[in-house]
Amino acid sequence: MEELNEQSLNRPDWTYTIERTIYTDDIFGVIGRLLYMATKFESNCNAFIGLTNAKSNPHILHDDKAFERFIKQINKSTLGNNIIDINKKLGVQSIESVLTKAKDIRNQIAHELTLGLEHKFGNIDRENEIEDTLKGLASDIVIGEYITTLLLCNLNKEEYPKYYSIKKNIGWVLNINEN
Repeated sequence: MEELNEQSLNRPDWTYTIERTIYTDDIFGVIGRLLYMATKFESNCNAFIGLTNAKSNPHILHDDKAFERFIKQINKSTLGNNIIDINKKLGVQSIESVLTKAKDIRNQIAHELTLGLEHKFGNIDRENEIEDTLKGLASDIVIGEYITTLLLCNLNKEEYPKYYSIKKNIGWVLNINEN
C-alpha cells in the first residue's frame, strides 16, 4: 500500500474539492436546512418518548423495532381523536405511515444524502437529479416534523402553532421565496 505523503495527496485523483459557486453554495445551504429539519424531527420524537415515559431505545430512528414501539406509544397515548384531526388536517390516511417515511428520510439526510455528490456537479442532468431529490426530501421531512410538533402540542395541551405553514417551511428549506 502506498504511503500517504504531501506529494501523493496533491495528485489529481485525490482531489475531491468542490468548487464554490453560487449553485453549490445554494445546494449545500439546502442540505444544511434539510439537516436542521431532520434534527428537529428527531428531537421531537425523542421528546415525545421522554414525555410519555415510554421505554424505548434512545436511538429510535436507527432501530426499526424501537420505532414501531414509538408508533404504538403514539396510539396508546391519550391523543385519541386528536390523531384523527391531524390526519384530516394533513389529508393523510395514517400519521404512522407518514412518520415512518419521515424516519427513513431523516436517516437518508443524515447518512447518505451527500455521498457521491461531488460527482454530480457540472452535469446538468445530474444537477437536476440533485434538485429533484432535495425537493422530495424537503416535503417529507417538513411534514414529519410538523406532525411531531402537533403531537407534542397535543400531549402538552398546547395550541397548535398558529403561523406554521408546511408550504412556507418547504420553501424555506429549498430557498424558494414565495410572495
